Amino acid sequence: MSRHLDLMPAGVLRRQAIGDATWLWSRVLLAAGAICGAVAATEVWRAQEASQVRAALEAEYAPITQLRADIRTLRSQIAGLHDTEKLAIELAIKQPMTTLLGRVGQSAAYAGGELFIERLGFNSRPSTPGSPGSQSLRLQGAARDSEAISRFADRLREAGLFSEVQLRSTGSRTLASQPVTAFDLTCDF
Repeated sequence: MSRHLDLMPAGVLRRQAIGDATWLWSRVLLAAGAICGAVAATEVWRAQEASQVRAALEAEYAPITQLRADIRTLRSQIAGLHDTEKLAIELAIKQPMTTLLGRVGQSAAYAGGELFIERLGFNSRPSTPGSPGSQSLRLQGAARDSEAISRFADRLREAGLFSEVQLRSTGSRTLASQPVTAFDLTCDF
């Protein structure tokens, strides 16, 4: 067995040990840095790839997103059209007041100036289960004689807007020192 003796001074041995340890730890840190760099590069690559996939998917589904927006717009337009249509149907079912007033005016003019309307009233009874709703126009006025009132009522019947024209009452009175016949008519429609 051979033995040997190291005659190097302790300071040199310490420096050599520090140099060896530095070399070893620099290699370890270099390896750890390389591993961290590789992991970071992989993550950056994956993030870019995910971003590209997301962009491709967004481009692929962009028409669907646009269709959803269009559907929302169209639904609101349809709702507006439904409201307009309801109003148009309601006006078509109900006689517009201007039409009724026009027919009353034409019928009064047909009496040749011998009749005028003093008071006009509108009554509406809503429909209930088992009973349809009804509307009526009440006309009060005066005429030169009963024949003018009769011609006025006949003209209202001939207009075709009213289901029934009924003379409720007549009476005599004076208007501007002239004798006139007052009347009260009800027109159902």
